[in-house]
Amino acid sequence: MSTHAPARRPLPPPKRPSAATWAAALLAVTTIVAGLGWAGVIGGGGDSPATSTTLPASTTVSATTTTLAAAPEWTATVAAETDLYQCPAGATTGTVTAGQQVVVTGRAEGNHWVSVQRPQNPDAIAWMRVAAIAPDPASPAWGDLPLGTCDLAGEGIQRFRGRVVDASTGAPVAGVGLAPTDVDGNPLPAYAVTSASDGSYEIGGLVDAQYGLWVDGTAAGYEQSFASASVGPLGYFTRPTWPEAAAVAPGTFGDIALDSTGAAVTTTLPAGSTTTVVGPNQLPAIGALTATRSTIYSQPGNCSTISTLISVEIVDASGLASVKVRWSYGSRYGTRTMYQLPDSNTWQVTLTDFPKPAVDGVAVQLEVTATDNEGLVSTQLFPAALTLKFC
Repeated sequence: MSTHAPARRPLPPPKRPSAATWAAALLAVTTIVAGLGWAGVIGGGGDSPATSTTLPASTTVSATTTTLAAAPEWTATVAAETDLYQCPAGATTGTVTAGQQVVVTGRAEGNHWVSVQRPQNPDAIAWMRVAAIAPDPASPAWGDLPLGTCDLAGEGIQRFRGRVVDASTGAPVAGVGLAPTDVDGNPLPAYAVTSASDGSYEIGGLVDAQYGLWVDGTAAGYEQSFASASVGPLGYFTRPTWPEAAAVAPGTFGDIALDSTGAAVTTTLPAGSTTTVVGPNQLPAIGALTATRSTIYSQPGNCSTISTLISVEIVDASGLASVKVRWSYGSRYGTRTMYQLPDSNTWQVTLTDFPKPAVDGVAVQLEVTATDNEGLVSTQLFPAALTLKFC
């Protein structure tokens, strides 16, 4: 993808989404995962280690509006001196010291970040990593905390800043293309930039409106995707298509945690919500998915039926480099690598030890992503592949 320096002219405000689009987005960010407890939330979602990230020194900190539902008070103690952030994985805006008490007001999707009242100004909100605090035993179950969004609308934010890092190691990733999108997920090529050698990027010249973020890491051997509302310790996670990401808000994006595909290919900016990849090979063909058990039981507990072996047939002319399956239900999710049976097109993996869901009998969605030896990627969703019950 060719990139250009950000334009210095105002961008016309993007189209407003339909009522159905806003309703779906609102439902996604207000779902409450009940009864998980502190330990359950700390352990939920993503595979990235809890390491710190650094934003460019020039990052400007503005006031933050955090939208939360009404909730009782949670308190926690800071385990070690740590930074406060304007938004999850965003600009730093202060510090708190070990032993200091904070009032927790909400959590971000992904359960790696919480919003807290600023110690010197309880009317103001900041964000911090879950790993930096210990809950007060008298506080209610942390799984009942409302999901919050860090909305900078109306604060004059006209640029995205942050770093692109490897989702597994936290190492900076250079050569990644980034472009803001309109509210329908259409990238705006005139504002595209490329991450620097330290992974940093800055997109300027935007109007104070709602945008998403399109990320093209294929030239560096990483995925091509859209930034989502789910954020881990290292940065915002990405999703292959716009409908899955569906996260638009000005200035909320900072560091981006990108998954490696292990191959570099030539790509073009997508015209809409689907990924367009240019190459001589056909995309991998993903067939039906089967499971040895369609109903399994969650942990903790003493149930014996807690695992299932899933299999999927995948055909590709150039051969497959990797196949991964992403499972999700509620705000819980994870990714597993599948393995090919010898002399076969069948790929398998055992899924087990699912955390207890908020609702008994929840449907588990599986998403299989296949990358071939030419670097071309196919993704297939299986919306209700498994049923997860209480043990």
